[in-house]
Amino acid sequence: MSPDASSGQECAPQSPPLEVDISPVGGRSRKHSVRVHVDGRAIFADSVNLAEAASRGQFCRATVERAATVHVSVTASEIESALLDYLGEECAQMDDDISIPIEFDGQAVLDAFGIVVLGEQDDQTILAWSTNTTKNYKIKNPDRLGVQELRQILGPAGDDCLWTTDDEPAPAGMYSPADLRRAIALAASAAKRISQANIIGQGIWRRNGRVIVVNGAETLEYNDGTFEHLQTPHFGEDIVQLNASRRWADSEALIAATTTMTRVRAQGLILQLRQLLQCWNWSHRYDDRILSLLMVASFIQACWRWRPQVSVTGPTDCGKSTLFSELLKPFFGRWTIATDRSTEAGLRQAIGHDAAPVLVDEFDRYGHRQQVLELFRTSSRGGLILRGTADQTGQKFGVQHIGWFAAIESGDHWAQDQNRFIHFELLPPARRGALCLPSTEELADLGQNLIAVALWVAARAIRLADRLRATRVPRTDGRIVESFAVPAALEGLIFAGRGNEVEFGQRALRAWLNGRTTTQRQVAQEEQSLLQHLLAATVRVPVRAAGNTTTQERMVGQLLECFRENRELLQAHGVTLIDCRSRPQRLFVVPEVVRSRFLQGTRWADSRIDTLLLRLPGADREQQRCGGASQRPWGVSLPWPLPGSNGGDEAACE
Repeated sequence: MSPDASSGQECAPQSPPLEVDISPVGGRSRKHSVRVHVDGRAIFADSVNLAEAASRGQFCRATVERAATVHVSVTASEIESALLDYLGEECAQMDDDISIPIEFDGQAVLDAFGIVVLGEQDDQTILAWSTNTTKNYKIKNPDRLGVQELRQILGPAGDDCLWTTDDEPAPAGMYSPADLRRAIALAASAAKRISQANIIGQGIWRRNGRVIVVNGAETLEYNDGTFEHLQTPHFGEDIVQLNASRRWADSEALIAATTTMTRVRAQGLILQLRQLLQCWNWSHRYDDRILSLLMVASFIQACWRWRPQVSVTGPTDCGKSTLFSELLKPFFGRWTIATDRSTEAGLRQAIGHDAAPVLVDEFDRYGHRQQVLELFRTSSRGGLILRGTADQTGQKFGVQHIGWFAAIESGDHWAQDQNRFIHFELLPPARRGALCLPSTEELADLGQNLIAVALWVAARAIRLADRLRATRVPRTDGRIVESFAVPAALEGLIFAGRGNEVEFGQRALRAWLNGRTTTQRQVAQEEQSLLQHLLAATVRVPVRAAGNTTTQERMVGQLLECFRENRELLQAHGVTLIDCRSRPQRLFVVPEVVRSRFLQGTRWADSRIDTLLLRLPGADREQQRCGGASQRPWGVSLPWPLPGSNGGDEAACE
């Protein structure tokens, strides 16, 4: 409606005609677009809430000021009268508190632009998802979202609904940037606060008994052989962090492979993977079998109630790095987090909220190893580490991963870490030469098929692992049994006949653990270097000469040659000789004491040195007295004198 409100007819005839054009802004806004013309000349235009006296008065004053700059004479009362005429006779009788309540439909605005507000974090940052760009966005202050920043979020499809012309009303179905900013703020105010534990990223997850697959910008729910596409980035109380660029599987191929999976097909794929692992020289009979099942378990690592960690150790040049780079990395796919010598913070930030496979090579001889182990300690049952922040809100983080670590030795000398790992020891290859492995593409294809196997058995495997972890194995820590229950559950479901899964899994579990009680045999440069460093370490001893007593440095090896005179001194440093009627004399080392006395500041300061010493010929783990009749610590014993040495040389005592 555009009435003429020519107040010039009521005033002096010489006044130029005044025209006021009024039209609704559009949508559900209570504002109107008002344009003032004098004698056919545009003077001023703005959006006005006609129902509010303050808004009308502000517009009238601005129009009078603008008219004065172009030498046109109009009064505020003339413009006010025209505005009230538009509202009608009833509105003209209302006072300054007049209002016309019009509901703002923020959800309609968000739907038009394809924006989903996921929630609000403790620092009031808003998390939003754009269906047009298939990306997540963090909005710190919606009021500061400029037009170009909005276009970045909305993409071309959303930009078609954005009305940026200030002096023209928005057509139906289009909205201004102010409308969008308001809709985002209102949706965030109504949303729940988001914690880190409520965000799930890429990977396969289990929530409330339901298995979901987050693959790039897609979310699938898998249940009893069928898939369902989820249309929202919410899954119950959780926020799904979608990202099209992080796509890690072909969804159509995955659905087809999973829905047609059979026991025979799964067995063939596992056996194919096992044959590849047999290219390496493992120290235990069942290592390739267990490793193949752990590789499958890693695809559904976030679903298990208990997650073991995997340690692959061995001397230099035994194929550890080749295993990680040439087999594991292409098998798990391009989304794999593969690193070496990473810091705890760097690894944690790389993982984020995703359930991507994690490979850490060269995991020895650097200062951040124990911090990384502490981070993965939270992975076993999905615990959290709490740390304070400057804003006093605190920070929670943890991982839900089966981590793969390769090193010369594992470094897990803390008791709480030892029983969380399944250890695999590599021996030098029996025959050296180039490995005949499939191409990267073929390994990736094998991995994709085994993702289908993991999905196919996921729900049943989790239940079976819960039953198998109660299996009693003599002289074996309960957590170690729990760790081996994960691959044993897959073994039972894939290779046992129907109805025999529990019994088959228990037999496999006992066989694997019983087969790992023998001493690992290995000779390598690292353990030889450690022993040489230990024997060459110096101790200050009292020496009496010419009636005076002084102290001089003597090497441990020298003191051992005259052991009777230096027994107490050596035992105080964790080293002694033991005699037994049934066997020759042996050297006994207490690892914890030796590490604190002789290895501080060396590359073995944070190492589990008993792992290295046990690789020496004739080494054994046993419990002996050292430093007192009541003390019988565990340590490593070695033949003494060492092969090739001249034991019993009393010249060292002089």
